[in-house]
Amino acid sequence: MHCDKKLKVILVHAGVYPGWNRKQLIQYARKVEIKIQGKKYPKFLKKMYGRQPIGWNGKLKGWNRIRFITNTLTRMRYCDARGNLNFTQKGAPGSQPKRLMPWYEHPDMKCKKWRIVFGHWSSLGYTQNNNIISLDSGCVWGGKLTAVRLDSNFVAPVWQLNCQ
Repeated sequence: MHCDKKLKVILVHAGVYPGWNRKQLIQYARKVEIKIQGKKYPKFLKKMYGRQPIGWNGKLKGWNRIRFITNTLTRMRYCDARGNLNFTQKGAPGSQPKRLMPWYEHPDMKCKKWRIVFGHWSSLGYTQNNNIISLDSGCVWGGKLTAVRLDSNFVAPVWQLNCQ
């Protein structure tokens, strides 16, 4: 996760948990960075993924806390009204069960005033909607590699390259 205050942009691999404000997001992402950069990073790599916990609680501790933060930043696509993450739905919005919504459409989204740029969701494709920009246009699957300029208000991708 990277936050540029001047451009008012948050860059993240997959998503921003709706219940976290920008300061919390930075604080929690830093905890994961410390684990990745630490001497015990192999242990982190073994424990970082899992389907639990699915919901955030400020009282989460240890590996459950780190795993939730990691899953949010690197795997999240959909969540429910309570903010619980869903790891099985990977299709484009509209293909998910009605109880789920894209994380960026959650009504309690606390980072609404920031432009959020993310990837990880090739079925969503390049999307620019309000303050979100999805850059994953499926290059790994033979789609395109997309780039945008973040220092201006743009309407279309600045650059796309076919990846076949």
